[in-house]
Amino acid sequence: EIQYNEKSRSLEIAVKAFTDDLETALRKTFQTPTDLLSVKDRDLAARRLTEYISSHLAIRINNKPVSLKFLGYEQEREAIWSYLEAEQAPEPGNIEIVNSILYDSFDQQIHLVHVMVNRKRKSAKLAYPADRLRFDF
Repeated sequence: EIQYNEKSRSLEIAVKAFTDDLETALRKTFQTPTDLLSVKDRDLAARRLTEYISSHLAIRINNKPVSLKFLGYEQEREAIWSYLEAEQAPEPGNIEIVNSILYDSFDQQIHLVHVMVNRKRKSAKLAYPADRLRFDF
């Protein structure tokens, strides 16, 4: 989910993935288990999750890349929500997304992408191996 916040001029991103799928991808990437739900390993898990998402998600607004800042993550039932933000983002005329999260672990991965800008919501499905979407507003 991606939403442009006009008031703060920021792009707010929330990525939802099943906990076990995400831990599988992190284990494959870092060659060691990562427990996203362990309180004692939370800092390590956050660093690994930040690195993983940063290497699998990129966003461009109006054809210019934006820098994504990892804000944190939380558990919701069997899933993990990861939160990111692009500060000082221009109002989007278009948003391009490159998303290959979990593609390195699951060759039938499907992403549902929802983008909201100025109360206009657009959605699309991204299925492996396709990893790029563009939304025009």
